[in-house]
Amino acid sequence: MQDNPKVRERAYLSDAVEVEPLEFNGDLHPEGVDAAELTFAREGRFSGLALGMRLWVAEDDEPIDSLFQPSSWTPAYAPLAEEGLPVRPGDRFEFDFTTVVSDDGVHPDYGLVGELHRAGARAAPLSWGSTHHADGFRTTPFYRSLFPRP
Repeated sequence: MQDNPKVRERAYLSDAVEVEPLEFNGDLHPEGVDAAELTFAREGRFSGLALGMRLWVAEDDEPIDSLFQPSSWTPAYAPLAEEGLPVRPGDRFEFDFTTVVSDDGVHPDYGLVGELHRAGARAAPLSWGSTHHADGFRTTPFYRSLFPRP
């Protein structure tokens, strides 16, 4: 999908925003909260976020961007609204992206809490979480449809 502009245009309703910047050549902060805002550029149904990675391999090179280029760094999907919520250009999704160290003291747990602001509508609260060790398999309709019982 990432290398096909027509598919990407249908899939992404907004530009990308950076959260959880990690710089391995400096002080690494494994926990934090990053406030972000996405503004929708086209009409569609907003159901979740594609979480990708931008990786600089060499200082003078362009980064590998898993949202827009084919790579082995496949984006993850954070489902936020099962049926999707209608959005138009100019609508905004404001959110906090949280990273904390999991209960094993090594791996990250992620969370996202925000509000979708649409013209003429009340703000819609949306949230998502992904823990490294918690038993969350098949706990939401999205994941039950993605991973049906055998």
